[in-house]
Amino acid sequence: MSKRGLSPVIATILLIVIVVSLASIVFIWARGLIPAAIQKGGIPVEQACNSMALTAVYSSFDGVLTITNDGNIPVHKFVVSVTSGSEVTSQEITTPILAGDFYSEGFTFAGDSMTIMPSILGDANGDKKIYKCSNTFDVIVE
Repeated sequence: MSKRGLSPVIATILLIVIVVSLASIVFIWARGLIPAAIQKGGIPVEQACNSMALTAVYSSFDGVLTITNDGNIPVHKFVVSVTSGSEVTSQEITTPILAGDFYSEGFTFAGDSMTIMPSILGDANGDKKIYKCSNTFDVIVE
């Protein structure tokens, strides 16, 4: 009775196929752990947020909040935060403000200060993603 095993060539090919398959699985798994870079107009969103120019004025005479986008980055939505002592209340406003445009609406302000935190719509591998900017803008109360 003669024993026959795999030929060295077939054994080598099987090992290469197994290694390539395992490497592909690990690569696909690891790729999901790294977040996709979000860009706005071809630049990273962090840089786009830093180049934003918003002017916000609250008129205590008629109770109107006006936010003007003086920059060239459109704002997708923003959060208005009112600080009164140690209490902070926030309201999300989903009206976009295009570059060079403004937003104006009646707003109740009863506090010490008011800030605005914008969010922009970026692109991550073909998907639209909302990115909340870390910089805030103070509201001028007149």
